[in-house]
Amino acid sequence: MIVRLFYWLLYHNCLNFIPDKWMISIQFRIFLNRKMNWKDPQTYNEKLNWLKYHENFLEYHRYVDKYEVRKYVAERIGEQYLVPLLGVWDSAENIDFSLLPEKFVLKCNHGSHCSIICTEKSRLDISDVLLKMSKWMKMNWYWFYREKPYRYVRPRILAEKFMGNDNNDIPVDYKVFCSDGIPQIIRADVDRFKDSVSYNYYTLDWERSSLQFTKISDEELSRPICLTEMLDLSARLSQGFKHVRVDWYVVGDKLYFGEMTFYNSAGYDTDFIRYEDDLAFGRMLNL
Repeated sequence: MIVRLFYWLLYHNCLNFIPDKWMISIQFRIFLNRKMNWKDPQTYNEKLNWLKYHENFLEYHRYVDKYEVRKYVAERIGEQYLVPLLGVWDSAENIDFSLLPEKFVLKCNHGSHCSIICTEKSRLDISDVLLKMSKWMKMNWYWFYREKPYRYVRPRILAEKFMGNDNNDIPVDYKVFCSDGIPQIIRADVDRFKDSVSYNYYTLDWERSSLQFTKISDEELSRPICLTEMLDLSARLSQGFKHVRVDWYVVGDKLYFGEMTFYNSAGYDTDFIRYEDDLAFGRMLNL
């Protein structure tokens, strides 16, 4: 009940007056049920929130912006790793659905959980899509979890090629956690847009992590055909950053960039089963 009320207040901008450090401390207590350790952060969540408050974020907006980051990826590793772009608009009303293929993905560039996957355009409820997109475009994700890079992102709507298979299955989302330009661990998300989503953690040699997490699947995923390339490119994209998560899709034998995330789960990752797992995960990140 408290969490639901808290989210309602966040969504309606009722808590914007609270300073960032106070808000982070409040959210840490609400979401993780313990006190934020500002003086000597040790766990992964503590370190992410310490970075979220102290890190110099002046240029980070170009990396969390799902449109602008494409330029960085093209410059650093090549545009062949980008998911084909079908259109860009400044408002939902400007989307020209007649120019889009039967299958596509619509997403906002300035936040998370604001994507629409279309696998059959003839059955798409366009009015519902416009309503959702219009609502998302008015939101500033900075105010939710005080992730400063999102504060100055110019909202846009992107249409990208649908990268699923003929059965409309979404490819596995590989998330490479990197610290100081060095890949540390990989998370593989299966059924990412479904209630049945599962997260499997692997070492760089593609062995199951010994850490304990919720939503772990019993299904054993095969080693990605381009794992070595994925790790090499993640290292190149993460150079110069204290910590960043680089996401990828593998379609056939080809690798595609997803996004860059500096504060995984906004620093409130509740998937750790034990405090010791949060602590162990945090050892890969040196402040």
